Amino acid sequence: MYQKLRNVNIKIDNKSLLEYNIDKEGEQMEQREDVTGMEQLEYFKVLAFGLVIMILVCSFLVMVSQVSGNSMYPTLKDGERLLVQKVGYTLQQGDIVIIQKDGFPYVDSKMNIVKRVIALEGQNVHIDYDLNTVTVDGGVLLEDYLNFNNVGVEHYGEDYMIQFSEMAGEDFTVPDGCIFVMGDNRNNSIDSRCEDLGMVGLQFVVGKVVM
Repeated sequence: MYQKLRNVNIKIDNKSLLEYNIDKEGEQMEQREDVTGMEQLEYFKVLAFGLVIMILVCSFLVMVSQVSGNSMYPTLKDGERLLVQKVGYTLQQGDIVIIQKDGFPYVDSKMNIVKRVIALEGQNVHIDYDLNTVTVDGGVLLEDYLNFNNVGVEHYGEDYMIQFSEMAGEDFTVPDGCIFVMGDNRNNSIDSRCEDLGMVGLQFVVGKVVM
């Protein structure tokens, strides 16, 4: 009789232990699920924060612009995408800039113009079309980036800097708050030599091309 009762107690104890283990495993699974859910939430928070930062950077610090046309060939080619720095830079001679200027007849008002900075405010520019040279404040620029072979330009042979009728002249003084810009493809560029664009006020400079 005593042995039977003892066996019953053992069975009851074993059953209780099994139920306890099941309950414990269930609690551990719930805890793991809670941890996994928290980890996923943190991941999405970090992702959302990164997305906001990227939008802010693209809106205020940098932008992507696409080249339209061949006025900067061979340095930049038609359709090429550019990374443009919008703030925190100081313009220097030789920089490539993105310009938006209302009233420029050759592009849509929303399109960007890309040119190279030849001279800054207060500097004097002289263009010698016979020698194909540009002089700034008495110093001839060494422009190894030009389209010397006139690729993409018809009829001009080796003369890579023609003075067209719409060009304002050979001597320029850059006013305060302006820059003088030209395209690297000199025979296929409407730039500061032409009255249609002329000197570019700094307020029309969107940014500096960095790559």
